[in-house]
Amino acid sequence: MEKAFTEALKEATGKQTGRPVGKSQMRAWTNSLSALARDLRDSGLGRIEVLVEYPMPHNRVSSADAVLAGINRHTGKDLFVVVELKQWGEAELYEDDEKLVVVPGSWNDHDTHPAIQVSNYCQQIIENCSAVDGDPGAVEGVAYLHNATRQSVRGLFELALDKNVRLFTMTERSAFIDYLRDRFEDTDGRQAAERLLNGRVQPNQPLLEKAANVLKGRDKFILVDQQQTAFETVRHAVPGEVGTLAAIKSYAQQLNVRHHHVSLEGQWRCGGSIAYDLWVRRLLGLGSEDGEWDGDASPEPWVGDENFEVVVARSPADMESILSAKLAGGWTARMTAGFCWPWSKPNPDKSLPPDVRIGDWERPWNANSTSKVGDAPPSQIWATSPGGFGQIGCVYTAQGLEFDWAGVIIGPDLLARGGRLVTEREGSKDRDLTRSTVTPEQFDRLIRNTYKVLLTRGLAGVVLYAVDPETQEFLSTLVNPAPTSAP
Repeated sequence: MEKAFTEALKEATGKQTGRPVGKSQMRAWTNSLSALARDLRDSGLGRIEVLVEYPMPHNRVSSADAVLAGINRHTGKDLFVVVELKQWGEAELYEDDEKLVVVPGSWNDHDTHPAIQVSNYCQQIIENCSAVDGDPGAVEGVAYLHNATRQSVRGLFELALDKNVRLFTMTERSAFIDYLRDRFEDTDGRQAAERLLNGRVQPNQPLLEKAANVLKGRDKFILVDQQQTAFETVRHAVPGEVGTLAAIKSYAQQLNVRHHHVSLEGQWRCGGSIAYDLWVRRLLGLGSEDGEWDGDASPEPWVGDENFEVVVARSPADMESILSAKLAGGWTARMTAGFCWPWSKPNPDKSLPPDVRIGDWERPWNANSTSKVGDAPPSQIWATSPGGFGQIGCVYTAQGLEFDWAGVIIGPDLLARGGRLVTEREGSKDRDLTRSTVTPEQFDRLIRNTYKVLLTRGLAGVVLYAVDPETQEFLSTLVNPAPTSAP
C-alpha cells in the first residue's frame, strides 16, 4: 500500500512541478507521512483530510509537506493546519543565528528554520486563497521534527515563534496529539479540503496596495523555500557587494570569504504554471533565462494545465467580451498590445483618442500621464483602477504588474511564418526600438522579450488575438489543435 501511494505521489508531484522526484524524497514521504498518519490515528481524528505536497499559490514548485483540513472545534469554521515534516535527528543554529539551522549530514551548509518556513507557507495561503479570505485564524502551522528529541534540537526553540506556529519533536508527540485534538472536531474534513482546493487563487490585497504598505513598513512580501534561505543568508552575511554571480564569487575568493550560492527556482508567474512559462518561451524562441535566445526552440501545441487557461479570441471584440465577463465574475482583467499603433496626445476635451484600431474595433491606449485624463486613470494605476479596463496597456505600463486574466493583442511586429514567429520592424511604432542605432538583432530580441512580458501578466489565464491572419491561424492551431484521427 505504501509503495503504491508513494509511486502515485511521485507521478503527481512530477507533473505538478515539472521536475523528477528522487529516491530520497520518496523515502521521506514514507517515513514522515507514516509518522503523521500514526499521530492522526492516535488522536482519534482519522476523518481529517490530509492534502499532501500542497502547492503554494502562484508557485507550483514550492509545496507544503501536508495541510490538514477540517473543522475548528472552537469556531465551527474551516481550519487548515500546515505541517512541515522534518526527518532530522538533530540540528543546531547556524553561527548562533536563530533563523538559520545546520543539520548534520545535509547537502546544504545551512537551512531556514522550519518554523519560519511553515509560517511563510501559512501566510501565502492566508493572502492568496479565497477559501480563507484573509482570515489569519483559519490557518495554523506546525513544524514537526518527528525523529528528533527536544534535547537534540534545543537551539531551535530559541526562535520567538508566531502565535499560530508550533514546533514539536518526538519528545512532544503527546503534546502534538493534544494540539490536534484541541484544534479539530472529529468530523469529515473533505468539504473543507474541497473549498481550499477549488477556491479561487488570487491576492486578497491588490499588488500596488501591498507594495505601498511594504514601503511604509506596514506589511512585507512573503518568501518561501529558496527565497527565504537566500534572504536569511544575505541578512546573516551582510555582504555589501552586488554584481553577477561570477563577479561575486571571484571577489569573495580574492578576500578568502566563504560564499553561498542559493538557486531560486520557483516559478511565480502565471499561477505558477511551469507548463505555460515553457510554452511561451518556446513560442517566442527564448531560452530558459529572460533575454536569452534559443533558435532551436520550436513552438509546440498547448497541452493544457489545470492551473492556467489559454484562449484564442476570434476578434478583439471577442477578447474584450471574454475579459468583461471575467470582470463581472470578480476577476481582475486588462488588455495589452504590442506597440504597433501611434500613441496620440489627449483630445482637447480630455478624452483619449482611439489609437488602437483593428477593423471597426478601436480603443485608446492607457493615459500617458501621472494624473487622471478625463475618465481614464493615471498610467501608474491603470492596471488596478476600476476605470482602466477600457484602455489598452503596453509593455511600459504592464511590466511588473499582474492581473487574473490578461488579454494580449499581437500586432504586426510579430508574425508567424514557416511554423515560427518572426519579428517585423516595419510593424512597430516604438521609436525607441525602430531608430537606426538599434541593430536588427537587438530589435528582434527586444520584441520577443516585450511579448514575453505581456504574455505572462495573467495569474489565471490569457486571451490571445493576432491582427495578422496567418499568425492568428497559427495561434489557433497551437492552442486548439485538430484531434488526431483514429487509425
